[in-house]
Amino acid sequence: MQVLLEQVINGLSVGAMFALVAAGLALTVGVLRVVNFAHGDLFMVGGYVFYYTYSVFGVPYLLSIPLTVAVMVVFGGVFERLVIRQVVERSWRVQLVATVAASTILNNGMIARVGSLSRTASTEFSRTTVEILGTTLSWQRIIILGGTLLTFLGLHLFLTRTRTG
Repeated sequence: MQVLLEQVINGLSVGAMFALVAAGLALTVGVLRVVNFAHGDLFMVGGYVFYYTYSVFGVPYLLSIPLTVAVMVVFGGVFERLVIRQVVERSWRVQLVATVAASTILNNGMIARVGSLSRTASTEFSRTTVEILGTTLSWQRIIILGGTLLTFLGLHLFLTRTRTG
């Protein structure tokens, strides 16, 4: 039973990350009316930015997170200006071609830069565990689940309680 509960929590934390990516894609398509097939690649770039910031350059974990967010805000702004802005008023077919091309460039660019092997960034939160209901869980999984819930709560409040939303 402990193994089952542990796998459920692990599945939920991985699913939470996919849910965040899916929410961003849904907002992009639903609100902006832009088909962005490079959306997942931007998530990949953010993962590598965090990996290099934390694991390679040795920036502390709690500083690596906002630094990664700041880098990705700039990267996203450049991506929007170079790709999205050029096709936002065009048909979905043009958007598809442009963003698939951008996806290919991002994917192959990362392979050329860092190789095709996956990287992991072992943090103090992934190494530290807590026992809940007889099951050992890493704090990283708990933080991912809590952060996802808070993000979706904030998104819900933004969309339902603000004029912009």
